[in-house]
Amino acid sequence: MATKKLKDNNKGKKKSTKTKGRKREKLKQDPYKGKEFEAYLLWKSLPVMWRGLAEEELIKLGIGDDDVVELLEIKTQKEFGKKFKVSVKAMWEWNERIRSEDALVDETKKWARQMMGNIIGAVYKKQQIEGDAPRSKFLAEFAESFKTTIDMRSDDIKEQTEVLRKLAERK
Repeated sequence: MATKKLKDNNKGKKKSTKTKGRKREKLKQDPYKGKEFEAYLLWKSLPVMWRGLAEEELIKLGIGDDDVVELLEIKTQKEFGKKFKVSVKAMWEWNERIRSEDALVDETKKWARQMMGNIIGAVYKKQQIEGDAPRSKFLAEFAESFKTTIDMRSDDIKEQTEVLRKLAERK
């Protein structure tokens, strides 16, 4: 009877703030916080040597995205946790998740694709100065989906030319 009375007394009452506080704390520590995890993954995928560079330097590198510039202000994992209010434990779990899903490679490819315009521009600029064949070939392949069907060294070409010349002389 006493148990039934307790249940009836608790029907309309809200849960205690202690319970709510624990749930909030659990949410804060959730290792799969969507936006924070995505920011962490992007931050981990960016080259370490870019972290801490001045915004002007990043712009020279072709990085103009405000979110990326803001992430690159963060030098260490500890700083990341402080800025985004993420625990060390959550980041450790994220690192495990990233490793198990090979997510870092995929994220690196995403931002690298965004940088392709800068890469092509740099290759083109250098090709204009140097005028060398490898850069010209790269630009042709990229721009026209051009594929070299014969990839021979100059010695091979000389040898093949000699064989063809001898065959032509026989006829």
